[in-house]
Amino acid sequence: MTIFEQGNLGLYTQALEARTKQIEAISSNIANEHTPGYQAKQLSFEAMISQNNDLKTTHTNHISVGVSQAISSMSQSSALDGNTVDGLQERMNFVEVTGQYQLVQEFFASHMSGLKTAFKGRSE
Repeated sequence: MTIFEQGNLGLYTQALEARTKQIEAISSNIANEHTPGYQAKQLSFEAMISQNNDLKTTHTNHISVGVSQAISSMSQSSALDGNTVDGLQERMNFVEVTGQYQLVQEFFASHMSGLKTAFKGRSE
């Protein structure tokens, strides 16, 4: 087990992997926006993270995580050709998820900077 698979660092890695999979699914949806019969895919970040962790509530006020399926087919309004991709919505999803990906990267960089400072034994 590497340092990147332990504790908070492991969560950063999983979060980046989950966001990457979401970006891939959204990109596929956008690429197939005009493909007859294409069923849009949606990945649940919460489900992907909870599948990889044994998440438990440690306090009665915690919100339980009970998401069962990571990948689902979006069965919203369908075009006459059976395609379920909403191009505008997918583009908005893309902007949102890439922003979340960048946020996780920034948290990771900040965490690594803190570790670097701790190893040096001084604050900057």
